Amino acid sequence: MAGNSRPHVPKVEAADSPIEALARTDSPADGDVRSGTQQAETAVYIAAMSREMAALANRAGLGLVAHLLAMAEAEAAQAADGGN
Repeated sequence: MAGNSRPHVPKVEAADSPIEALARTDSPADGDVRSGTQQAETAVYIAAMSREMAALANRAGLGLVAHLLAMAEAEAAQAADGGN
């Protein structure tokens, strides 16, 4: 890796994303997932993925990234609980 070049991050196709499946079920054509049940399910998924990615970041020594992902997990978990 030379200079300031960034590492290659593979693009995840929409078909690979479980969240896209959530967005397609019982929602408007634009993929809006703001209905109560879908919003909670989406928040739960985001919390779980954030937790897993934070663990990966910790193992890789990426403290700030792990911290930010832990914050995302906490916010998503709170949203899943109805914002309480």
